[in-house]
Amino acid sequence: MTVSVTKYPGDKIFITNGKGALFNLTTNTSYSNVVDGRLTVYGDLLVVGAATYVDSTVVEVTDNIIVLNRGEVGAGVTLGTAGIEVDRGSASNVRWVFDETYSAVFPPSVTTFGGLWKPDENGQVSGIVVSGIRAPFGQNINFLGAENSLSTLNVRGTTNYESQVLHDDDIPNKKYVDDAMRDFDNAKRLLNGDSSLTLYDDSLVSSDPFWNTIPKLTAKLNGVKVFDLYDQIVEFSGIKINDTDIESVSKPNIDIKVGSTGTLISSGPLSLRFQNTSTVAYKDNLLTLYSKNSSSGGGTGLYFVNNTTADELVSKKKAVVFSIIF
Repeated sequence: MTVSVTKYPGDKIFITNGKGALFNLTTNTSYSNVVDGRLTVYGDLLVVGAATYVDSTVVEVTDNIIVLNRGEVGAGVTLGTAGIEVDRGSASNVRWVFDETYSAVFPPSVTTFGGLWKPDENGQVSGIVVSGIRAPFGQNINFLGAENSLSTLNVRGTTNYESQVLHDDDIPNKKYVDDAMRDFDNAKRLLNGDSSLTLYDDSLVSSDPFWNTIPKLTAKLNGVKVFDLYDQIVEFSGIKINDTDIESVSKPNIDIKVGSTGTLISSGPLSLRFQNTSTVAYKDNLLTLYSKNSSSGGGTGLYFVNNTTADELVSKKKAVVFSIIF
């Protein structure tokens, strides 16, 4: 049965009593050339068929969620992907799809989620252009994941990217790091945990943390200073070496130890500076040798102190004289 509707200006209410209908909302009898008019449907619109085509140039939808793959009964997208496709004419169409074959691990809870969104061009993953990527609150961004263990983040195609890494929060590439390590003019500290090798210089402004009144190189292991290296002086854990002078700067004594069967050997003469104090004190469990610029009869000026005696060692000539007299 054909139901005719007389057209009058304004919107129309059309009841078909359950019958099918063909709507021509213009005065044009060519149904292929409908260009104006409006059809209003009160209630749900169900379109049953293999395909639905919309030739509108502007489509507006009030609902804020569009459901694709409606009626899915499986766990996930049974067909593998679901998304939106863009017709590119003679070029390959592109899609923005949710692909069930991918997975992602999201720290810090190390939760695995099945499926990822991806751009697709003729079966190949294509690129996206964004001005920012945000991670969910309290989570990090996992760029590659365990399933991409051999992949890398890459800036290939840029021009001298390493020279553009200027902001404190810029991410460097390998060449930037290689250049920075070779350019020791910019390296002030090597740091690993609590161990460090630091350069200080007096040419910096005094507010710089690497400024010092005297240029020096300081080494620390586990937070404890091992040595300071100056222009011609080095201090190792309290021992100061200045050219041929060795001095203790933190303790009164310098203790040189050899093994129980070893010997302390000097390839040249051993000289003792004069100690012209009246008394050199005995030190527990030590035999002390010292010299004076005057002799007390022994003829050597070489004195010793042990736990019972303080006296001068006797020269060979004096020993002969004393043997004759006594």
